Amino acid sequence: METVAEDILVKQWSERGADLFARGEYEKASEAFEESIRVAAGVFEDQDPRLALLRCGLGHARHALQDFAGAALLFDEALELMEMTCGPTHENTIACLVSLFRSLERVSAGARPDRILERLVAMLHRPEASASPALIQMMGQLAAVCHVGGRLDEARKLLELQIRALEMLDQATVAADLVLALNQLGCLHLDDARPQEAVVPLRRAQELCEKAFGAYSPLIVDILTNLAAASDARGNPGEAQDLYWHALSLRKILSGPRHPGVAAILNNLGELTARVGPAEESEWFFQEALGILESGWTGHEATRAAILCNLGRLRLSQGRHREAISDLDAAVAYAELGFGPLHPDLAAYLQELAAAEFASGEPKRAEGHLWRAYEILEQLSSQAASKDE
Repeated sequence: METVAEDILVKQWSERGADLFARGEYEKASEAFEESIRVAAGVFEDQDPRLALLRCGLGHARHALQDFAGAALLFDEALELMEMTCGPTHENTIACLVSLFRSLERVSAGARPDRILERLVAMLHRPEASASPALIQMMGQLAAVCHVGGRLDEARKLLELQIRALEMLDQATVAADLVLALNQLGCLHLDDARPQEAVVPLRRAQELCEKAFGAYSPLIVDILTNLAAASDARGNPGEAQDLYWHALSLRKILSGPRHPGVAAILNNLGELTARVGPAEESEWFFQEALGILESGWTGHEATRAAILCNLGRLRLSQGRHREAISDLDAAVAYAELGFGPLHPDLAAYLQELAAAEFASGEPKRAEGHLWRAYEILEQLSSQAASKDE
């Protein structure tokens, strides 16, 4: 039986752990949660849901310390207790299940996150799931994790289930979530080279967003940008250009003319113009985008890398080899800052740099860049294969 003093002690240790975690002191947070579990184990019943919450706290601290296997074990133990005491569609159960999935995604071998996805999908098919906003919201978050990780089929399945669940609720209360889910589904179709399929959810997202939030919502800018990409991929560059200009004008109204979001759309316009002409305008778009990011904005390394790569590719096509190499070398540096040393985009920029070096008569330097790109892709392939074992 627990005493008041012991209950207070458990609460103090768990609150200390949460406070340390919020401050980024993960090692100390882990120690605090471990102490709270040690005290609680002696006074709580074995099936007390509070034990599950404490294990989740420790799991989050271990995950932050990159002990993904240890975090997964804690989340798994907590999940079993939560399902038994709170029910399978309780918000704490769902949050624990998603945390378990994220930790397992980071374990190098021996994990099958697919099973976690199957459990979540099975939960959404339960009759009570339509009344669980926590579960529906977690579906979207988990779809984003799958999308970023290249698990497009799982992401699509989750988004379609989330959209169907949202459609059964009061549209006035879930309008933002539904717009986000439809826009995310459109992005997924674009990344999966299905621009025709992307148009339907994106047009619906635009219609719902304008009806619920007006024509000047920040969400509209993202939807218009995705619609432009879909039009371009479908072979309608003129329509794509009009949509990009519409998105650009809204972004300037909402965020001002010197915002990173403006730079991103200018880069899109530059990329489109580089293909359909005139090339002089394309270079202006890239230079203007870089000027915005260099006017006091920190971060945004991935966007800088993309703009510099596009500018370098344009100059290479014009025979301006030295300028192209300078741009692409900077793109590689920014990509490494933004993505780290192991990322497919970094490998792609290295290949672009190698092409410029080769064109300028530097085959040895080109070979070095190509070998580095190959090593990155080989390591990424090995990591993916070890996850599937």
